[in-house]
Amino acid sequence: MATGEIHPMTAAKAEEDSVQIPLVLGPYEAKVIVVGPRPAGIAAAEPSFVSGKTLADFNGDWKLNLKGKQLTTPIKPWEELGVTSFAGPATYSLQFTAPAKPAGKHVYLEIGDVHDYAHVTLNGKEVGARSFQPYRWDVTSDLKPGTNDLKIEVYGTASQGRGAGAPPASTPPAAASAPGSAQLPAGGGTEPAAGSRRRPQAGAASGAAVPGAAPAAGPTAGSGASRGTPSAPATSGLLSPVRLVAY
Repeated sequence: MATGEIHPMTAAKAEEDSVQIPLVLGPYEAKVIVVGPRPAGIAAAEPSFVSGKTLADFNGDWKLNLKGKQLTTPIKPWEELGVTSFAGPATYSLQFTAPAKPAGKHVYLEIGDVHDYAHVTLNGKEVGARSFQPYRWDVTSDLKPGTNDLKIEVYGTASQGRGAGAPPASTPPAAASAPGSAQLPAGGGTEPAAGSRRRPQAGAASGAAVPGAAPAAGPTAGSGASRGTPSAPATSGLLSPVRLVAY
């Protein structure tokens, strides 16, 4: 998610002719790194997330409001709780005692995996929402001594329990490319950026005919998928433990 903010990077080390930068990127995440004097008006320093100290693991029972059902359950897919084809929302609630904050560190709430959209509230204050990795929020200023109330509202999709099930505006479908458009230069060209999709090369399962080659067989009518490509199992909800981590 682009924020337009500039953060100094902690743990960066300047050497004689280079700069060593510890960096961790989540799926589809990108950062622009600028080496040089710090501009005016920069935001607070951001940790590298290379390593952190786990302060609390919330892997026990949660109160869960799932499609009108009031449950007390460990984190598991909605399908294992008897609810399928549900787009949400489902609300997870937990009370916990705040651990001690390490001096000089920030405390983050992390969720390993969600299908697909998580909206977090801590002590009645909206922390943020995400529909992609990393599911991580800085809660340093939101934690209070003693008992804290955590609420996570999760949305999935009704089709297969995955996808853009978030309540914000949906992303419009990409327009189909015209035949022959956006071709790579002959002889190779530039490699695609990290996280981008490779354009199929001629003759490589893209529908292009190869002289002398047998035509590729399409999926059998009614099969719903190509042979050897089973559909991913439908899973929705919080899918891994939630924890507090200091960086």
